[in-house]
Amino acid sequence: MASVRNTVALAAGAVVVAVGLTACQSSSDTGRVLDERPAGVEGDDLTVRVPSAEIVFTVGSPVDEVDGVDAPGNGAIVPIGWKVTRQPAGPFAGFTAESEVEVVTDEGSIDLVTIDDESGADAAAWVVVPGNGEDVELRVTYDGVAQTVSTGGESEYGAAAAYYDPAADGIDVPCGATVWKREDLLLECRTTAWVLPHAPDSGWADEGSVYAVVQPRLRLERILDATQRLETVFVQDRSTLDGKAPAVALERGDSGTGSVGGVLVAQVPSGGDHVWQASLGFEITEGARKGEAVALEADLPFRGR
Repeated sequence: MASVRNTVALAAGAVVVAVGLTACQSSSDTGRVLDERPAGVEGDDLTVRVPSAEIVFTVGSPVDEVDGVDAPGNGAIVPIGWKVTRQPAGPFAGFTAESEVEVVTDEGSIDLVTIDDESGADAAAWVVVPGNGEDVELRVTYDGVAQTVSTGGESEYGAAAAYYDPAADGIDVPCGATVWKREDLLLECRTTAWVLPHAPDSGWADEGSVYAVVQPRLRLERILDATQRLETVFVQDRSTLDGKAPAVALERGDSGTGSVGGVLVAQVPSGGDHVWQASLGFEITEGARKGEAVALEADLPFRGR
């Protein structure tokens, strides 16, 4: 059986335009994608999440004929649409792989579309499948990991399973207490955490592991009276996730001197509680106290899938 690849270059906001069939075409073999494009598809929605996007496929009811092209006696013509929604920037950017989409049948796979990481749009295709076309299975492969979904309700996400957990969208994690006070010092803390199976620079996490991703936003201030002057400058970060140093250290935050920002990433076991600890050094500049360092710690427990 010949498998025909239909590679669609999707420009942002664009819709793939229908291309007419040749006049002599009156029937089609199974295992191919027709030139003609459905104007729209209504039916069952199947959602697949890859590192760079959420792809929603819509599988319509099978038909016997499309613009003079008849389905073969051993098959049906099924309309399949897809919509690509780029995920919010979140903690990561810079994805460069492609999503390879196939229709899986008893006779083999049919190459449906290749979705580039820099594109996203609505599109659709007519696919000639063996059988009655009532149960359609799709396989989406990204960076070597395949996920399958079907209109029959079966799904297999493999190493990408963590994308279907709420923690993949980011959760607010308490910093132990939202505010620390030490004498006349005030530390404010806000933190977001993600549990993800893939990181752009590292690829998919090892089997049985996920990436614990923490984005703390800290700001240190000193409570002063009107006669005092004080500068607080972030000096260094000694952060750990589950006792291990993350791949990226914190840096000075967007709120200016005394603030901390950045994203910390560490690969951790898939289950159980995980803890971020940070020992943050700040330099306090005020007269004779110039150069004083204040170390502060906080635990951020969050649970992986």
